[in-house]
Amino acid sequence: YDWSVTGGTIASGQGTNEITVDWGGAGTGYVNLTETSAAECEGSATEYVVEIMPLGVEESFMTEINLYPNPAGESLNIELYSEKNANIQVQVVNQTGQIVINNVQALNAGNNKTTLNTSDLPGGYYTLKMIADDGTFVHRKFVVMK
Repeated sequence: YDWSVTGGTIASGQGTNEITVDWGGAGTGYVNLTETSAAECEGSATEYVVEIMPLGVEESFMTEINLYPNPAGESLNIELYSEKNANIQVQVVNQTGQIVINNVQALNAGNNKTTLNTSDLPGGYYTLKMIADDGTFVHRKFVVMK
């Protein structure tokens, strides 16, 4: 087993079927694996994308979050209170973990309201993630009905 990691350091397990990785911080990391048999037959490399979330619970400056209507149809209204001006990354993730909406939203200190277009999403369960530059994030579940 030949492992390589981007965004972190292999702490243990190189050459085995399992590794421990020390990740550098929040963000996205990559793990690549190539397996070679005793007869020197090499399998194709496989790459895995790893979403690295910060450890600990740091309070977010985004509070009082309301999503409506839930279930949503063509659009989803998002209301929240922000303690400061900030740009956040707004992601909608489907049940298989695929990011289906990804954009940047400017927040003003105080009450904020925005509308997310859900008309292109098939019916199902989704997670709304709002990620700040400092790594704090909040997430809420919602449903789209068609």
